[in-house]
Amino acid sequence: MAIDEHRRYWNRYPGAQCDIESYIYMPLLEEIGYMPTEKYARADELLRHSRMIGEKFDLYNRALFQTETKEMRWDEGEGKWRTQTARGDKIKSRFIIPAAGPLHRPKFLGVPGLEDFKGHSFHSSRWDFNYTGGDPTGNLNKLKDKRVGIIGTGATAVQIVPHLGKWAKQLYVFQRTPSSIDVRGNRPTDEEWAKSLKSGWQKERMDNFDSLVNGGYEKEDMVGDKWTEIIRDLIAAGVDPNNPIEAAAKRQLADFKKMESIRARTDEVVKDKETADGLKPW
Repeated sequence: MAIDEHRRYWNRYPGAQCDIESYIYMPLLEEIGYMPTEKYARADELLRHSRMIGEKFDLYNRALFQTETKEMRWDEGEGKWRTQTARGDKIKSRFIIPAAGPLHRPKFLGVPGLEDFKGHSFHSSRWDFNYTGGDPTGNLNKLKDKRVGIIGTGATAVQIVPHLGKWAKQLYVFQRTPSSIDVRGNRPTDEEWAKSLKSGWQKERMDNFDSLVNGGYEKEDMVGDKWTEIIRDLIAAGVDPNNPIEAAAKRQLADFKKMESIRARTDEVVKDKETADGLKPW
């Protein structure tokens, strides 16, 4: 994707923000000498960070943007891969790492009758700020006299809905499955904490997080957020990791306790009982 297109489309919907803490989500922080400004960085900062990586390692001069790979074949004689692209390039390489993922092609709704809708509509990954006003930080001022509908309550909608609710005259959220929404607890980066970090801190922090969210038992929870809370509680309760049957049973109870707390928070925030019950994840 060319840089202009990248800027236009990459995570540009209102409210786009990390749900994994920035210090482990944003790669190569030590290598490029950068520290995120918040525990959970926002879209513009994530984009700036990705550009810093590209500039630091001279990737812009080594990358083919807006180029699709059509064929990859292994040449046993040369011991290399032969790659052909949609632009007619023929490339030889020792290694190939398929890492694009599926998210460059948005999933559009297959709702019968959608093509007959007379109002304005767009996909969240192709946000139309000309219509809504504002920018990725919010301020959707052109919606103040409009009724807006958003279809879906996935991770993207969770970030968008507060901004639509604030600016639209009326907002309808069409939900299939309720999302598990916990407190983000975002905060600015503590400068003194950042100065205290030693070489290799990011990998250590990443490994600590990966271990905890996959059921490992670490002496310390470095990230200390809602992702790691279940295992943190188990550690505090003194669960013996060498007794897998007991550990599995207590982990299941901890998961139930966690979900109960999310459902209880729904009751605290949403005062209408019927609406609150419809928003509770099970």
